[in-house]
Amino acid sequence: MQKQFFIFVPLVFWIFLLFHCSIKNPVHTEKVNPEIASPVLSDSVLYVDGDPPLIFSVHVEDPQGLEDIDQVVYQISDSVQVLTQHLMWDDGTRGDLLPKDGRFTGQMTPQMISRRAGNFRIGCVAFDKAGHGSDTVYFHIKAIPGVPNFPPHILRVMIPDTLTTENWTHVVFSAVVQDSNGLTDVDSVYCDIVLPYEMTPKKRIQLDDTGMHGDQMALDGIYTYQGDISEVLIRSGLYRLRFQAKDKQGAKSLPLVRFLSFVIPNRPPVLGNLSAPDTISRNIGKPLTLSIHVEDPEGLGDILRVYFNVTKPNGLPSEGNPFALYDDGDTIQHGDLVAGDGIYSRTIVISPQNDLGVYRFDFYAEDRSGALAGPLTHFITVVDWVLE
Repeated sequence: MQKQFFIFVPLVFWIFLLFHCSIKNPVHTEKVNPEIASPVLSDSVLYVDGDPPLIFSVHVEDPQGLEDIDQVVYQISDSVQVLTQHLMWDDGTRGDLLPKDGRFTGQMTPQMISRRAGNFRIGCVAFDKAGHGSDTVYFHIKAIPGVPNFPPHILRVMIPDTLTTENWTHVVFSAVVQDSNGLTDVDSVYCDIVLPYEMTPKKRIQLDDTGMHGDQMALDGIYTYQGDISEVLIRSGLYRLRFQAKDKQGAKSLPLVRFLSFVIPNRPPVLGNLSAPDTISRNIGKPLTLSIHVEDPEGLGDILRVYFNVTKPNGLPSEGNPFALYDDGDTIQHGDLVAGDGIYSRTIVISPQNDLGVYRFDFYAEDRSGALAGPLTHFITVVDWVLE
């Protein structure tokens, strides 16, 4: 036991000594240098014969806070040497969006490289107040001869506020267009028409500046369409008109969107082609299908319901009124053959419990605006004998 005790004491001593030294001389692993992240470059091509600069930015962070950042520097170099050095800024000017948000902005102009073509590199470094520097973030730039091609610009459009069925065949749309390379660089100006509650265009119309087709003067920058768009205006509502211009290099302007109100005076549905017998035996013992064709000037989608009311031989209305007809293609339940063809059907059953005599059937169709078609009246005589 005594021997084991003397072995244990030195072991405890060395553990204590190691622990004491680690506290007295701790290993520092905390970050102290600034960091650069999220580089953004407006374009990797610089046109040396033009004036617009390239804009670039980086996001800078510092473990001690943004106020510890002293400066952010960028250098522009070619394959041999550094050509110029400048400070980046975070003041909300010269392309910088928000001041003091940690995103620093710089720019490269053709003058900085003496308007030389070639390959260049931009290196960005952040320094804190203690002189600690971040890793370098690089942008690679290709400088080429020429000037940049800017897309056309639509200044404004002129359209009517409202169209009706009285003027929808003679519509005039106009757009005023500019292009930095001249109007001869404009390839096309067009308008996409989008129906109410839809996303994809129904029709694209071309505007021209030729002095024809409703255009007053050629090459004055006012592009015009004059024509008939009645085939597109299929229902009342707000139509979205999306104007856009494209140049000969394929660059497109920002779209300019306007809304056009179109009003169709609501017209009721139309009933026709009723299929129903004149006489039926109450002892026939099998179902009977009634059908009627319905049209609506605003389309079948505008039809809310189709139905009939029955007046019994004693002059009283049937307890089941109104009886709905269907255009759903359900031959078993409703006797309808084809869904969505405008033929509405219903299967009825005449039994020995039905009174003998003449029954009156009044057919109606109602649209979603409440306009009513009918009645279309038909009489069916119920007899007791079996028809041949």
